[in-house]
Amino acid sequence: MAGFCGSAASRGRLMAGVNFNPDLVTQAVRRAAMRGIVIGTERIRSEAINLILNTQKTGRLYFRSGLSKLSKSGKSFSGGHRASAPGEPPASDTGNLVRRIDVQYDRKALIGYVVSRADYSVFLEYGTQRMAARPFMRPAAANCKDEVEQIISWEIKLELESIAKSGGLT
Repeated sequence: MAGFCGSAASRGRLMAGVNFNPDLVTQAVRRAAMRGIVIGTERIRSEAINLILNTQKTGRLYFRSGLSKLSKSGKSFSGGHRASAPGEPPASDTGNLVRRIDVQYDRKALIGYVVSRADYSVFLEYGTQRMAARPFMRPAAANCKDEVEQIISWEIKLELESIAKSGGLT
């Protein structure tokens, strides 16, 4: 950032210099921002998976022949699948959707992406003419927005404090 260059005497004057290297500051801030982006992107990925696996589903109950068992009261079952209702995050059945959620980064552009590689992801997220949406990516990003912004800011703040404590970048 800035550094003290020392002092010198010239023509009867005493001088002290300060130098500043903006390229090194920019590099440090970019590194810190990317650390925050990686942490934030992973946080959004975790939230998307959490919405799929851990939110209550109220959709249709599907029974599988020979595998499903309904209790005598009719209130519980095993071996079946409870789907999500319209507007709820999708219910996990085979685990494929969760397994296919990944992250990727463009370090040059300072961007992190949460990507769902399941072929049917876009249909769940936005719906179709015959099925209402079961969004999970947009809600995950919205749920984490403030936290991700704080993480990135915190990483940059820590980096700048570290530079200041070390005497700067020269």
